[in-house]
Amino acid sequence: MARKDEPWSCKVGIMREVDADRALLAIAEYTPFGPPIHNAREVCKRIQRAQVAILYPEIDPQDLVEGGRIATEPRGCFSLNSIIVNINGPTWRICRLWIFQVYPIACSMHDKG
Repeated sequence: MARKDEPWSCKVGIMREVDADRALLAIAEYTPFGPPIHNAREVCKRIQRAQVAILYPEIDPQDLVEGGRIATEPRGCFSLNSIIVNINGPTWRICRLWIFQVYPIACSMHDKG
C-alpha cells in the first residue's frame, strides 16, 4: 500500500518462485495479472482469478484475467507461488480483502467441474 497523489488504483500480479513441477526457479518471475484496477469492487474477483492462474501454470495467465473455463484438472489446491497486490491512492481507502476466503474458491471450482 502506498499513499500517492494519484487516483486510487490496484495492481495484481503473480510472483512465480517455482515452476510447474515445483522446482525452484533461479530467479523469481513477476508477471502483472491484467491492467490496473480503478474500482475497488473488482479487486477480490481479480485476486480469485490470479489464484486460479497459479494453480494452472501451463496456461497463459492473461487468458484467465477476465474469466474463462479451465478444461484440465488443477495440480492441487495449493501453490508455492504468490499473488502480489499493490494498492495506491491519495487516501488509505482500502477495500477489505478477506484472503482466507479466496483459497477455497479454486478448489471448489475443481469440485464443481
